[in-house]
Amino acid sequence: MFETNPNLQQFTIGIVYCFIAFLAFPVYIQIIHTIYFTKELNDNVSYKLINTMNIGDLVQSFLHVLTGLFIIFPTFTQKVLTFVKIVGYTNNCLFNSSFVIIAVLALIRLGVSFFHLNTNKWKFWMKKKRQTQSYSSHRAEIAILIQASVLTTYMGLLMALWHNAELWFEMTDITFACLNGSWIVFPHLNSFLLIVTNRSIRMQFLTLRSTKPNFNVAASSTTGVKILFTRSSATVTMK
Repeated sequence: MFETNPNLQQFTIGIVYCFIAFLAFPVYIQIIHTIYFTKELNDNVSYKLINTMNIGDLVQSFLHVLTGLFIIFPTFTQKVLTFVKIVGYTNNCLFNSSFVIIAVLALIRLGVSFFHLNTNKWKFWMKKKRQTQSYSSHRAEIAILIQASVLTTYMGLLMALWHNAELWFEMTDITFACLNGSWIVFPHLNSFLLIVTNRSIRMQFLTLRSTKPNFNVAASSTTGVKILFTRSSATVTMK
């Protein structure tokens, strides 16, 4: 049942998936903690949305770990195909939700930074921002705009690649690995931009990191299913 993948290339790809996805856990836990417990950030409409997306990215990373395990243990995967499909659908929904959130953030920040949009009109269920608060400064808005713009561009390119992969590339194990890998890397890009563009998050993150132990990732040995989470259908193709 838990026989490992006899295809060394696929086995290696599964291990790499798990390793890269797992690395997001300690980073996101600290970032989510920082935003939630820093009043200046948690009271901000934009960072509430960003933290919502962060939680979604953390869940995506967990599902990416499962993706790696599905490749490593194909015999087990064949016995739980329904669960595998649910993982695919869920990951697809979370990715699309992240795209919507970050696109909205980019448009709002563009309006605030260059067209003097009144951000109080975007409060919905969240608290209004006080116009006199420091985090509504032009510099903060530009930082969010940069992050949102980079992520929107990356996600747009990623979706274009997914929908046209069979036309543009020869679909080998390496091609599948690169496509899935570009998806798995997205949470790391988001966390990197958050840390780089926001001084409060950066300082809090570095402070927390200096007081916590390092996380070690242990990889187990492992069999022979080619897994492709398709962006359009959110299903898993097994070959």
